[in-house]
Amino acid sequence: MGPTRTIAAAATGVAFLLVCALLVAGRVRAEGEGEVEIRTKDGRVIAGTIVSEGPDAVIVETRFGQVPIPRADIAEIKGGAAAPEPGTEGSEAEEEVEAETETITILHLKDGSVVRGRLRDRGAYVEIASDRGSVLIDKRSIKEKKEEVVRRPKATPSPAEAPQLKDYGLGFVVGRPSADWRFDEPSPDPLARMQMRRRDPLAVFQVRLAPALEPLYREVEPRNLDRLKAVAGKELEERYRSVKALRVSIDRYQGAPVWRLRYEAETRVFGSRHAYREVRFHRGDAHFVLVAYCPVDLERAAEADLEAALASFSFMGPVEATDDGYVSFAAGYRLARPAPDWRVVARVLEPAAPVEVLAPFGDARYGVNVGAAAPFRNAAEAVDALERTLEAKSRFYKRLGREDRMAGGQPAVELRYHDFGEGGVRLREFRRLLVLRGDRLVELAGSRAATDVLGPENERAVDALFATFEAFEPDSPAQSYARGRRALERRIAGEKRLDERSPAAAIPELTSAIDLYPTYGLAFLLRGKAYADTGNFKAALRDYDVADDLLDDAAVARLVGQAQAQQAATLRGEGDHEGAVKAYQSAIRNEPENKKYREDLVRTVLDWSKTLTREGKYDDAVRRLKESQRDLPGETRIDKEIVRVYQEQATKLRQDDDLIRARNAIRKALKLEPENSRSQQILRQIEESIKKKEEGKKSGKK
Repeated sequence: MGPTRTIAAAATGVAFLLVCALLVAGRVRAEGEGEVEIRTKDGRVIAGTIVSEGPDAVIVETRFGQVPIPRADIAEIKGGAAAPEPGTEGSEAEEEVEAETETITILHLKDGSVVRGRLRDRGAYVEIASDRGSVLIDKRSIKEKKEEVVRRPKATPSPAEAPQLKDYGLGFVVGRPSADWRFDEPSPDPLARMQMRRRDPLAVFQVRLAPALEPLYREVEPRNLDRLKAVAGKELEERYRSVKALRVSIDRYQGAPVWRLRYEAETRVFGSRHAYREVRFHRGDAHFVLVAYCPVDLERAAEADLEAALASFSFMGPVEATDDGYVSFAAGYRLARPAPDWRVVARVLEPAAPVEVLAPFGDARYGVNVGAAAPFRNAAEAVDALERTLEAKSRFYKRLGREDRMAGGQPAVELRYHDFGEGGVRLREFRRLLVLRGDRLVELAGSRAATDVLGPENERAVDALFATFEAFEPDSPAQSYARGRRALERRIAGEKRLDERSPAAAIPELTSAIDLYPTYGLAFLLRGKAYADTGNFKAALRDYDVADDLLDDAAVARLVGQAQAQQAATLRGEGDHEGAVKAYQSAIRNEPENKKYREDLVRTVLDWSKTLTREGKYDDAVRRLKESQRDLPGETRIDKEIVRVYQEQATKLRQDDDLIRARNAIRKALKLEPENSRSQQILRQIEESIKKKEEGKKSGKK
């Protein structure tokens, strides 16, 4: 097919696309439904779904949008089916939509707060579940309930379960030793570049940085052992309340000599004791510390897991090329393939054009060019020079557009133009995106035949390719350590204040640590305790909630339970029995085995019942007691208190001469304890009063 025919066909396709935009509305198809392959007469293959067919063209939905293909250019259509005629869409599409939606409940509470999630009825409570967890809500606190149908988002792999985590700033990668391990992303420790953990047995692995040793002592040799031990010992004593059994030895790790450390350490505030394994070594100016630890009592069970975690670390090379993308540490950028059917090909021997991205269709070409940034100060100057070169080189050069934009967070300039390609046979459309990375000028370049029928698809392909470009700055180990060190110092200062029983003085120190490192899980945990110790339970529970998200540690639940129990005791002392009961119930949910919380809840419920009884609120007292039985199954004191309330109620009703209601109340007491002598006595007294009253009525009639 000659150039004239191709241009005419493309024009027909564009015109038809405009008509389709006004007249044709195709339905959205399920993934994989009606997939076709269209082979054109010039050998191209276009994969997608037919959304509309007309006498002159077929419109195909591809991964980059809709493409009109003139019928005159089509050699063969394989597979799939045409779009349905208007009005034929039916239950299949409707079921498809239903399968992608779910009902979400929105609760407006009386205190003004709003809770949103999936609702489940729990009797006197409702449970609202969301991606952040579940919460129980008393139905009496609900002001308004609404429901809405929302589209269920497609499940995406969690970063915590990625097979490996890469640190492009320092050029290393850590792989999960097994499916039991999960990455904590972002790291909750300011000195840990990454962290992963496993449960049962509990074990944690971190890649940390430490201050670089003087060059004289960096070599892993016996003469430097005492120096390394002194430096490590000072660092550990500062971080922990106590360190014991510190042993330092020389070992080989992945073929290189390293320092191996073993020790036990105890934290200041909580007194937790852990067994640690460390691997230390220098690489350039970076002092790497690989740390694996577990509770002391699990050391033997977790030994193999600790060693597997330490072995999971490795460095990446200066260039990384995989099926999924390309990374250049020297130039500070990475590029991912835009779609699964593309290929990323590294050209190891061509530093000026190190990578090519191959599309699955057409003759479009995409790649990366790298050159010296000098003498350009920015991307705009580089594009100015490029345009001068193109204008001088070819009289067919024609600028189509120039745009200042961002590429991977860096200022960039995109240039679009027409020119003849190599050989000068066919007019091509070029798109070139230039960005400066340090002393290098990085260019993403794409070109296609200007008369290509796949023009719209190629445009979207280039957009997708440019969108995958990401710039990154190689990190300075010293600066990275200094940032984390400042947060660590403030946390340690706050921890010491807590250890000295000065919680009010600890709060500003820990707040400063959080300001320096907003995902510092331990700082949130410590500040929560400081707030709890000063009586600010609302702030304490808020910090514990954040710490729980960051640390995923069972210890958080214990601290939350402690804060809730402290809050309950305060509320009970203030006479707020209802608030105290709710706080104790929450504490028990966090620590189900804590017997003290259970005992305190029983006493609070009994006190509340006595208070309500003195106020003559017998029915309220019984209702509260019965509600508490759900949290206190088998607690006989609650049953006895219900009997006592019925007895008090019956006695009061008898005094008020409301004998029938009095008899009903005491019968309820006897139903619970048939042999209770006091209830039997009260019933006899009521029956005698009823008998005398009836006899009096008869005498009056006579």
